[in-house]
Amino acid sequence: MIRYRTALARALAVFGATVACALGIGTLTFAQSGLSGPTVVPDRYEMAPGERVQMTIAGFRSDVVNMTFCGNEGRRGSTDCNVRGTQAHETNDDGTPTPAEMPVSAPPVPCPCILRVSSVDNLEVAVAPITLIGHPVADVVGGSEFAKPLSVDIVANPASTGLSSDLRSSLGGATTYDVTVQVANRATFPIPAVAVSSSYIRQNYDDTRSIDLPVPGLLEPGETWEQTVQVEVPSPTFGDVEWSATASGQGPTVTATDSTTSTPILLIVFGLILAIDLLILLVRQLMRVRRRRSDPPVEHLGATDPDDSGWMSDEATRREPELVS
Repeated sequence: MIRYRTALARALAVFGATVACALGIGTLTFAQSGLSGPTVVPDRYEMAPGERVQMTIAGFRSDVVNMTFCGNEGRRGSTDCNVRGTQAHETNDDGTPTPAEMPVSAPPVPCPCILRVSSVDNLEVAVAPITLIGHPVADVVGGSEFAKPLSVDIVANPASTGLSSDLRSSLGGATTYDVTVQVANRATFPIPAVAVSSSYIRQNYDDTRSIDLPVPGLLEPGETWEQTVQVEVPSPTFGDVEWSATASGQGPTVTATDSTTSTPILLIVFGLILAIDLLILLVRQLMRVRRRRSDPPVEHLGATDPDDSGWMSDEATRREPELVS
């Protein structure tokens, strides 16, 4: 029994020390930042209707893009564009820039004019300002209040920062995540003052905690701002973590969310081992008690010591054994 108690005490000590080492403090580290996104570069920026223009398209994830000419900077969508003159073109599968060519067609509204290239779902947009020779020019009308020029996305994944970090995470300690926030300008005009905020919350544990991000600032048409940070979520990391990002600066504020789930495998295994050890000790103790109760009482022969003093009374000493006839 003493041997099992010693083993249990050692197991509890190791378990407690390991869990204590797993506790951590939340930190934030900037991993990378940059501007990217779809682009279109024509072979010239002054052209007349009826001519043909060559262009280079790059940065699209979509397999097919639509190419068209728009007036009024395309601010009101298809209303400002020559829909009939729109042409579709496949992008290169290997991600390399795609060459394309199409006839120049006049939009139904006055300039400022643009060459607009977009994915089929309009989630990816690239524009190039052009001068359309012979086409009227007027002030820009309308705007983005009827659309959503900004889009935002957030993705969080556990970061692999070494064996000790992975061990700490598997014990329910502080866990590091790679959090990527993207903000894209889907409009046909630049947005000068884009702001972004991000936060996370551990479900059933605490309040929302903010993630510091730099200010994107100016985003050109079709440009995407991306920032990756390493966020260390403090212990206990058991269950769901909700991530969110918000972008504003033009049109309505847009929000994106992501969710991650943490399961501390080693902590669960240690708990199971501890529970099994306790169960074995309990069963052994019950069996020992049952055996003691089932054993017959031991009868002591000879004189008794009524006062537990270790000496028999004089009467007991003087008593002689009776002879059996």
